[in-house]
Formats: sequence, structure tokens, C-alpha cells
Amino acid sequence: MKATQSGARERQALRARIRVALWLALDYESKRAFNALTEIRPEISLHDREIAALYFHAHAVACTKARRIAEGFEAFETSIGAARAHGDLALCAQILNNYGTAATEVGSIDVAVARLEEALAIRREAGSSVSLGIVSLAEALLEAGELERAAHLLHEFHSVGAAQTATMQSEDPTMLLSIAAVGIPLAVMLGDEQLLASSSDSELVEIAFSRREQYLVGPLVEAFCFLYEQLEDRSAHDALLSRALESMTTLDNSLQLAIRAARLGSNHQLARISTLVARQCSNDLALARARKDLFDSFIAGRRRMDVHAKELASRAARCFAAEKRPLHEAVALAAGGDHEAVATLYWRCGARVAPGLRWTGPVIPKRMAKQLTPRESEIAHLAAKGSSNRAIASVLGLSERTVQNHCEAIFIKLGIRSRWQISAELRRASESRLDP
Repeated sequence: MKATQSGARERQALRARIRVALWLALDYESKRAFNALTEIRPEISLHDREIAALYFHAHAVACTKARRIAEGFEAFETSIGAARAHGDLALCAQILNNYGTAATEVGSIDVAVARLEEALAIRREAGSSVSLGIVSLAEALLEAGELERAAHLLHEFHSVGAAQTATMQSEDPTMLLSIAAVGIPLAVMLGDEQLLASSSDSELVEIAFSRREQYLVGPLVEAFCFLYEQLEDRSAHDALLSRALESMTTLDNSLQLAIRAARLGSNHQLARISTLVARQCSNDLALARARKDLFDSFIAGRRRMDVHAKELASRAARCFAAEKRPLHEAVALAAGGDHEAVATLYWRCGARVAPGLRWTGPVIPKRMAKQLTPRESEIAHLAAKGSSNRAIASVLGLSERTVQNHCEAIFIKLGIRSRWQISAELRRASESRLDP
């Protein structure tokens, strides 16, 4: 009896340790998550289906967050197999949902839709909450260009009534933020006034910023900026875009907002955003390359490098087409000036309104390539005196990650590889300004 109780306690403790690793991974603490999983690994038996499912689920999430995509998707498959063998449908649905969400962002959209459809079906059959399944599948269907199916799911979500919506907003508004990020562009393209009214409460933006969770802020701001552009409200658009970009320290789940910044963001923000894009798209995934090409295309266009801009946009469009991402393909085609193909593509997706790229950002002068922003200049002078990132962060009231991002932007602008070169470059820039 005592041995049985002891085994149960050990098993519960192991579950708790795996759960902590999963939380770390979901919170973008991949290194700490991997360390925790490495400590746990000797205790994992593949014959224990439940523990194996939990372990490989945490490992899969950590890998995808760290952009070890192939390894992550393989771990998802192992985890799903173990969960099915164990017979835990709730766990299976959770794993399928996370797998599908990851595939929506960086993998096969067909795989994403299939996994998310299965997860939602399991939840419906079990009679459990379907809200997460609905928003995840709607997001994937939007990516796949299946606009009517995605909108149908969102109408189902909103049909639960105002009481549940009010509860979500007061207790955990995350779902409403995610629904709005998908619902706004869907409503605009389908001309669905009811869905737009349900999705576009501007108070959601304030909630997103107050939570300081960038994986929520990025997609929501992109959706509202998309709306403001179609309404031709440039003032509201630019103010919201600038506010979001100033707070960004990572672009996970926010590459579409970065691409908007390349087209319409203020010049002084672009070097830092370029650094974040380069970091986010540093792997060999086709989607990452396409997004980087589209970002660079808009930058090249603002630098009046028109031929190069069209080449990059065309390359991005071909890749998005191969990856079955028609709405991204449409933006790339618009960037390349093929407006007839854009209209045809939106029509095939079921859009009743073809959203246009109505605005362009200011020209980027050559001198901007090396012009530091006031914040970058402040950090550069502190770094030149030998201050560490931690010390600079303490003095300026910033996070170390924010200081590191600024330092990388400084290196790019000054054409240097080390902080020890900053002093000489600052002195050279100062002397050049004094030249008659």
C-alpha cells in the first residue's frame, strides 16, 4: 500500500515537472525549458503512454518556439501517438491544437487544418469548451484562404451570447483578442458588418497592451491597422502602428505587423525591426524566407530600388503560392504591381472586397542607414563607456532583451561587429558632422 502511494506521488511530481517545462516553453523561455526537459528525460519511459505524451508535448512546444521546427513536429507526432494509445482524448485535443497552431505559423497549412479540425471534433464529441478550437481553426482557415468557413466558425463563437463574452472579457480576454485578430480582416474581405461589429471593439487594443504579451499585441494591432487602412484613417493607423513597434522586443507571431512596418512604419524604427525580422527568419523554412523577402521588398521600394523590390516581391509571391498561403501571396503580388492577379486571387478565396495597399511610407534616405535614434544613441554612448547590457538596462529602466535588440540595430547601422568598436564609430560620426 505504501509503495503504491509512493509511486503515485512520484508520478504526480513528474507530471508537475513536465508541466513546468511546458509553461516555460509557452512563455518563450526555451533554454530553461530544454534544461528542465533534459533533467526529466532519464525518468521517461515510452511504455508509460501518458507520461510520454506529456513529455514529448512539452518538448515539441519548446522546439517550435526555438525554431527547431522539424524536431518539434516530429515530437508532436510522437506525443499524439502516445496520447491516443493512452486513450486520453482531452490531452489529445490539447496536443493537436498546439500542433495545428504551430503548423499554421511555420508549417504545412494542410496539416494545420487537419490537426485543428480533429482537435475541435474531439472537443465537440466530449461536450467540452470549443472556444479555443474555434479560434485556432478559424485562424488556420484564414491563412488557407477559406474565408467563408472561417467566418462561419466565428459567428458560432459569437452566437454564445453577450453573457459569455462579458465573462471572458472580465476573467480572461485572451480568446476575445485572438478572435478579433482573425475576425476583423475576415469581416472586411467578406463585407460582413455583423462580424465586424462583434470583432472591432477598440477597447480590446487597450486590454492587449495592458497585458504586455506581444504574441497577442502583434496580431491584434495588425488587424486594426488593416481595418484603419481600408477605412483610410491614416492618423489612427500610424499612431497605433508606432505604439506597437516601440514596445516590440520579439516578433514571434507578429511577422505580418513587421511587414506592415516595412511598408508604412517610421524611418527611425526600421533598423531595429529589421534586426528582429532577421532573427525571426534565420532558419531555412520556405515561409520564413518568403516573409523576409516581402519585408525586404517594401524596404527596397522605399529606398527607390524599384527593380530589386519587384524581384523580391515576385519571389515571395511564388513561395507563398507553393505554401498555399493565398492572402500573403496577394500582398506580395500587390507589392510587385500585379493588381489584376491580386483581384483574381481574392475572388477565388471568396472575398467580396479586395483590400488594397492604399498607402506607402516615407522615402528612406541613404543617410538613414547610419542614423541612430535618440534611444540608440543613448545606449551606444553607455556601451562605449564599457557598460554591460544589464547595467544599461538598469540605468534606462529597460529590459536586457530590449537593450540587446537596440545594440544589434546599432551594430547594423554602424557596420560593426563588436561593442568595443562603438566608441571609434561614434567619434568618427561626430568628427564628420564638424567638417566644414
